[in-house]
Amino acid sequence: MINLNKIINTYLIHIITAFALAGLTWLVAYFCKKIMLKAVKHTKNKTVTKFLGNFIYTVVIMIGGVIVLSQLGIPTSTLVAIVGASSLAIGLSLRSFLSNLAAGMLIVFLRPFKINDFIQIGTEAGSVVEINLFITQLTTVNHEALFIPNNKVLNDFILNKTYYETKRLDLNIGISYDANIDKAKAVILQCLRENNDVHTEPEPTVGVGQLGDSAVNLTIRVWVDTDKAVKLKFELQQLVKNILDINNIAIPYPQLDVTVKNGVIIKHDITIPITDEILTPSK
Repeated sequence: MINLNKIINTYLIHIITAFALAGLTWLVAYFCKKIMLKAVKHTKNKTVTKFLGNFIYTVVIMIGGVIVLSQLGIPTSTLVAIVGASSLAIGLSLRSFLSNLAAGMLIVFLRPFKINDFIQIGTEAGSVVEINLFITQLTTVNHEALFIPNNKVLNDFILNKTYYETKRLDLNIGISYDANIDKAKAVILQCLRENNDVHTEPEPTVGVGQLGDSAVNLTIRVWVDTDKAVKLKFELQQLVKNILDINNIAIPYPQLDVTVKNGVIIKHDITIPITDEILTPSK
């Protein structure tokens, strides 16, 4: 006669053991990942360390899952046989999954960018927050979270705007055709050389970039630290404007010439009749 209590006790022991192993697996995976994340604070290569932490966590969970299933009486050989028999279907369904995983590994070891770099991928741009197993997370300039599959990251062009420690800033400003170009260049250069954040090597340069319709457009090129580039762009434009004002060098602005002929205003082939309201200043 079948001993029902013995069977129940046996299965109950297997179930309890399986749950205990599942909990132990999660703890081991959690602490392995935590150790890797702590190592981030003591290493320069934070990208690889965080990626390996996520990878180890996933591998430990998968191994633990196999052990738990085995404890529940599900033979692993059967699982292997099922996976082998359906490998084609699984391969097709997981193609994107696996390609993202492979792309993530290539990104980490080829290192086209690292955490905290400001990059542009296709038309999207932002600061790198994390390179996960399957996705890369960015934070945009508007403080929005952007998640891009690793496969798309690797297959598109990558522009790393903070790859080098220094970068060149190009500024453009227009001066009047009546202004003395040499004087304008001299006062701008003096202003740039007095700024401690502008590199002296390579030297800042100022030249005529274009002869515009209503202004002589000067091109200003300076080399600065990459992490200060955005702040300096705003500061230098204001400083250049102020120094030109002090030296009475005019910055022109668009003007519209209106021709009055036989009592009508002619403007871009559109005629507007002149009225007393147009001609008389408001009081």
